[in-house]
Amino acid sequence: MKKLDYSLLLAILSFIVSCSSALVFETNDPQRKIQQATILLNEQNRPVGAINLLKQAIDLSQKQNDKHSEAIAEFYIAEIYKNPGKRGRTLLDINKAFTHYTKGINLFNELKYYNWSLFLYWNMSNTYKLASKKEQSCKTLIKAKSIFDQASAATEPALPSPYYKENLRRGMVDEIKFLKCS
Repeated sequence: MKKLDYSLLLAILSFIVSCSSALVFETNDPQRKIQQATILLNEQNRPVGAINLLKQAIDLSQKQNDKHSEAIAEFYIAEIYKNPGKRGRTLLDINKAFTHYTKGINLFNELKYYNWSLFLYWNMSNTYKLASKKEQSCKTLIKAKSIFDQASAATEPALPSPYYKENLRRGMVDEIKFLKCS
């Protein structure tokens, strides 16, 4: 009888795990995994499934030496840990968010995609602000400001609208003044 109970439990758990990524087509393209994760998160409010897909995207990116996709996936994971939504309250973990922001920033800097680094620094600074960590927010903004004038790689993909480099710079300068960063 116990063997039957364990078999039933195992079957139920397998079903639940398979449902966490239901309606997601298998792919070896990290960008596609990232797109699928954003759909799970934004349209289906499934942050756990989204994180699983983003981690798969990171694994694929590392195997394919696709640092841009890896950095994007790290950014999205950070955003989920920062604000997982109602169905993901247990995922809320600011420290994990900072870890993933930092990984993404390091990858973008390695690629010389400094506009993307600025974008992640900006989001990281806002996360510190949400956590009432003004000093860290200021340090992050000042670090971002220090890389602003570095020449990005010619092949750097464009930032999502409306986060153009000049908008980020204006926002950083205004935020530094508002927070009275020294």
